[in-house]
Parts: sequence; C-alpha cells; structure tokens
Amino acid sequence: MTKESTTDRPPSADDEDLVRRCKAGDRSAQSAFVERYKTLLFRRLLRMTGSFTLAEDLTQEALVRALTRLPTFHTMVNLDGWVMRIASNLAHDYFRAQAVRNERPLEYALHTAVGGEPEDVRMVSDEERRLVGKALASLPDSYREVLMLAHYDDRPLQEIASVLGVGLSAVKMRLLRGRAMLLKALEKLYE
Repeated sequence: MTKESTTDRPPSADDEDLVRRCKAGDRSAQSAFVERYKTLLFRRLLRMTGSFTLAEDLTQEALVRALTRLPTFHTMVNLDGWVMRIASNLAHDYFRAQAVRNERPLEYALHTAVGGEPEDVRMVSDEERRLVGKALASLPDSYREVLMLAHYDDRPLQEIASVLGVGLSAVKMRLLRGRAMLLKALEKLYE
C-alpha cells in the first residue's frame, strides 16, 4: 500500500481556480487560501522549530509570501508542495540568520534518529535526547531536512524530492548519507 503524496499529484481544477482568483485579488479566495494552509504550515513549522510562537510567526510570514508570490506560481507545479517549500525555506533562513541550529527540538531529533513512535520518545532519558539532538544538529541542513521529512513526517521520497526541489536520487542519497552521518555523530557522542 503506497501513500498518496500531496506534492506529486497533478494540479487540480480547484487549485487552478483558487490561484486564478487569488491573483485577481479576490479576498474570499485569499481567505480560503489562508484557511487551507495555515494549520498544515503551522504543524510543519512547529516540528521544525520546536517553538509555538516562532511557528506562528513563520506561518504568517509563509502565508504572506505565498500570497504575494502567487503571480509567479505556475499551475504546472503542485500548489501544496510550492507552499510547503516556501515555509521550509523560511525556517531554514531563520535558523541561518539567528544561528540557533543547536536549539532545535530534541524530540524530533530523537524521533528522526530512531524512527520510533512518539511513545518511544517519551521513554528515552533526557541525556539521550540531548545527545541525539546534538548529533542531529551537527548534520548539514540538507541531510537533517531529509531525515526529518522521511522519518518524522513520514513523507514518501517522491514528495520529499518535490518539496526540496531536488531529484529522487538526490533524496535517496541524502537519506543514506544522513543516516550514516547521524550514526557516526552518535558514536562520537557516546564514547
């Protein structure tokens, strides 16, 4: 049984109509756009940042950017993936600008590392969480993002490729290398 990806499906007539109406300045369409994406983006950004307030701020910024950049949107691209990519890029930009990479939430770091369920995360000691978080934070953004999308968000590889704007083979390679890098980082920390 395969998961249906939200970013590899062709654009729907509803997507095209919503984009057309938003581009024309239709306020009700813009409100519908915000309603459609605010919860999805907030959840994604909350997992990425670990901060409720920061996730709210970045969600608002992502929605504003998406609405202002709709004139450049091409209907051949999937709307969901396009909006998610804007949000992910915003979070990455924020972390680079603030230099707070090491303050990312340890729960997602541990979950990504072990690929377990949320109940598994609660059973791990604070010290283990700290070490896994430190190991994950040491990885380059491109590897950490693929690990998070694949293991924490449980996204199909094709969807990850679409969200990140890279090929499927690049996602597979980053996932393989990211896991190896995480394992080496954990081994060093546990020495």
